[in-house]
Amino acid sequence: MTATREIRVLREGSELAREALALFRTPDGAEAARWGGLVFPLRGGNVIDVSDRGLLPAHCRLWEDEGPDVAIVAERGGNDSYVFIEGSARACQTAVRRLTDVGCQVLRSGPNLSGGAADWFIRLGAMPDGIAEKLPGLLRDVAVSPPSEEQASLRERLLVQALTAAQANRISLQAQLAEVRKVAETTSAHAQEREALLGNLDSMAARLAEAETEALDLRNRLEATSVVTPAVAPKPNRLEAELGIAVAALLPRIDFVRDSLRFIAVELPERDILWKALAALDRQERGLPPAWKSLTGYPGWWERHFSTGHDNQGRIYARSAGTPARWQVLVSHKQDQPMDLRWIAKA
Repeated sequence: MTATREIRVLREGSELAREALALFRTPDGAEAARWGGLVFPLRGGNVIDVSDRGLLPAHCRLWEDEGPDVAIVAERGGNDSYVFIEGSARACQTAVRRLTDVGCQVLRSGPNLSGGAADWFIRLGAMPDGIAEKLPGLLRDVAVSPPSEEQASLRERLLVQALTAAQANRISLQAQLAEVRKVAETTSAHAQEREALLGNLDSMAARLAEAETEALDLRNRLEATSVVTPAVAPKPNRLEAELGIAVAALLPRIDFVRDSLRFIAVELPERDILWKALAALDRQERGLPPAWKSLTGYPGWWERHFSTGHDNQGRIYARSAGTPARWQVLVSHKQDQPMDLRWIAKA
């Protein structure tokens, strides 16, 4: 995805517009923005001056959004991960198939309910040795669909229209330029204004010629496809962050461990039972509230089952620690239990 930013557009010191413009990198790596078919270097304060010499977009590279198309969030052990996918359900299915084919244990997948990070989640269990480092390359293009014949035809028609418009505008400007030159040759008044006008028209004609060249170049590269660069982590998730703030204020004795908040934000369509169980735990002074039981083989830990909204395999693990007593709480799914119990054994 191309990054955009609100840019102030100037021409010879006067402001033309303030627009959200696509960002680029010039061949020497400088920040730039596209306006009127050309790419102009960014000055201080998010400003471009279209009186500067513009570059063809084909000579620059797109500045991609920080937002990922594919993001991988792994716990320290490496075998306990979320993969987030932007795109269609087919993109998610493709990613699941590729992960399964290379031996990854795909526990669950579905819509990302948190409203951030990406459209879909894939929950991974065990992964073969050495595969974690290869996942970005393996999933690099899952969110990219090759253009159909109809899409390619539409793109070509649009490019031809743009080319025709550029040529017509160029002819019109050349006629205006010839007229101004004729007037300039017959009068000596306002010489400074005349020269400025001539310079402006020359500059506009040159830019339109460059735009025409760009359109021709793009027409020759209709079949080119963009490459999605995976990110190593998603954007900070707003829902997850807000849940953390709310829990700190409303459940002051609860400390979530591992990726509990991410699981709650991403996977749970219904959270009522969970919040009621945690509220009862937060208020409990001695022993445990009803519906909790001892976690066999792990002294000091307790567990409670709850409905996730998809199934009845939600799990809450908790233990009391510290003085005054607080609760360390792990919220998870039964399918994650082997990984959870390994962590609990070491905690």
